[in-house]
Amino acid sequence: MTLQDDLKRWRSVALAAGIAGAVLCAIGFFIFAVPVLPLVPVVLLVYRRLECGVAGLADAAISHRRRLGVVIRRPCEAAARTLPLVALMFVPIAIGIPNLYPWSHAKVVAADEILRHKQVYLNVPFFLTRAAIYLPGGFCFPGCLTAGRKGFMGKWPPWRGRA
Repeated sequence: MTLQDDLKRWRSVALAAGIAGAVLCAIGFFIFAVPVLPLVPVVLLVYRRLECGVAGLADAAISHRRRLGVVIRRPCEAAARTLPLVALMFVPIAIGIPNLYPWSHAKVVAADEILRHKQVYLNVPFFLTRAAIYLPGGFCFPGCLTAGRKGFMGKWPPWRGRA
């Protein structure tokens, strides 16, 4: 058995485990949606910060063109490529807005003076519009980071091609 065969086998096993995990998570979400739903925005925030940090590290490694960048560039680019998954993580938030945010209920807003003043930007249409504007950045940034991968470092490593 060759290394390629081993990698194909492990890739299949990892894919099956990922699909099984996704199915179990979906079942768990529909069974335990209300208790778990308030944690979804926190997970989204942590994931987004982590991925943006890794993407920034990859950007710094690429722009400085040092040997360290060669070592960490590919793993950071791969991590940054997962940023579009944040849009999928937003779906439970969009569905659960009435359970997550008290400002989505007109009676609560009418009873609270502070929420009435914030009603301009704390409403469901503005919230979803803001998400529709911000989330595509997760699609664009990793593509811009890795665009033109072939030859974007020039002659790298620097000792290549020297006599």
